[in-house]
Amino acid sequence: MRAILLAAAILGATQAAAGSASDPCHAFTPDAAYVETTVIRQLEGGEVTLRVPEQYFEDAWDLAGSHTDTAQLFRVEISSFEPVTRRETSERNKQGIWNWMTFLVGDKVPLDQIAPIKADLLLPGPEPDLSSYPRLPGPYNLVRIASARPDLPRPELDLDIYLFEPTDGAVEAVLSCDKPGAQRFPVCEHFFRAAGLDVQLSYRRTELPRWREFQAQVTAFLTCAISEAS
Repeated sequence: MRAILLAAAILGATQAAAGSASDPCHAFTPDAAYVETTVIRQLEGGEVTLRVPEQYFEDAWDLAGSHTDTAQLFRVEISSFEPVTRRETSERNKQGIWNWMTFLVGDKVPLDQIAPIKADLLLPGPEPDLSSYPRLPGPYNLVRIASARPDLPRPELDLDIYLFEPTDGAVEAVLSCDKPGAQRFPVCEHFFRAAGLDVQLSYRRTELPRWREFQAQVTAFLTCAISEAS
């Protein structure tokens, strides 16, 4: 009986630890060592300061603190939201393991402009307004958009472009994913806005079913970083 109780206690502690590790803000503790970085919004104007636990940085200029730039890159493990270094990424690549995602925060054009750029990337001339693009059924509560210029000779574009449009019609996410088979390891680029910043999140297409979870995690992380800075 004592052995069973001990095993249950260990299992419970392990599950609790796993639960806390999956929290994107788990490293934001009172005793953490923090680094401040300020992102300049060149298009929108103003700036956003993030205060992030230092383990999420690996470059000397970032670790020096009070760093200012137009963008900031983070790389985290999908299961734990722990930071993953460039060296670790290289090692995992060699082993055929892709269990991380990257997110770049900065200042981009609005989402309703990103979608047409991606959808008609290789066609000449300005991109049409997003309202011109036909909506098609898509996976995981997304809609897929087709080209708004079917009359033009179209180079092969091996991308699926997805939108998340709630009932009010506003675009809350744009996803540009390599079509299955187009690349050896198809990837999705996932654009959205969080905590006053534009986010470009990248991960393997096989992770597409979890897009809403990833967006919520990154939003929580950036919100915690801004709360710490303020």
